[in-house]
Amino acid sequence: QALSRPSPKKYDGTAASKLLRAASEEIVAALNSFETRLSKLTLWTVLFTRRAKIQYGDALYVVGESEGLGSGDIKKAVKMTHQGNNVWTIACKDIPEGTRYRYLIKKHHSNQQGSDHHS
Repeated sequence: QALSRPSPKKYDGTAASKLLRAASEEIVAALNSFETRLSKLTLWTVLFTRRAKIQYGDALYVVGESEGLGSGDIKKAVKMTHQGNNVWTIACKDIPEGTRYRYLIKKHHSNQQGSDHHS
């Protein structure tokens, strides 16, 4: 008894083209949605204020997830200004709402101490 084989199907370029087009449209829609949400992201000018008694010669810094706060890199942390009475401040522009940040004390010998916060 002979086995019957299914006849080979012809490649349907039209169906593949339709699938590709639909996938492309979904990707474009997702990118447009992301760009719309990104453009609506609220940016703030944030006045960071922290009371901290630190050793003479040391300085207080703030570092966070946004570019304006060093992108999380403690080497790019923003130095705060000592206002007297152990109060340190810095105003940073274009900080996205919800940015995580922390304060660092940079010591003469480059050790850091930190505490985490959210804006």
